[in-house]
Amino acid sequence: MILNKVKLLLSLTILATRSGLLLWNDDLYASHAISQNIPDPIGSYSHGIMHRREGDFGNSKYWFSKVGDSPIFKELYEQGKKIYPKIKEWKQWDPSLFIDEVEEITPKGEEETQRGKQLRQLQALENIIVITI
Repeated sequence: MILNKVKLLLSLTILATRSGLLLWNDDLYASHAISQNIPDPIGSYSHGIMHRREGDFGNSKYWFSKVGDSPIFKELYEQGKKIYPKIKEWKQWDPSLFIDEVEEITPKGEEETQRGKQLRQLQALENIIVITI
């Protein structure tokens, strides 16, 4: 019984890592195919990132709402506020507010502004943390 649980956890970890690496390499379709089949909060997290990256912000918020209070949030907040100081106003990591930030700059074509670059760095940090948990 315990061995089966360990195997399942290892399998989910491998799938989540693979999904994260595919996101890192901009293969949203393949990442989506994996993350939507991970029955765990980390699958929802990866799924939420993928939809945010493709610009489906409402769907991204839906998937992040299924994550709950992730241990990723504390580290992301602590490291992220060094990259994007506005996060300090949030008092903690809030995936919905991050989605709002990305959604605000995307239609304006502001991805190459200082803010856009900071948000991309923050997203890279998020991917690294997700892949290495």
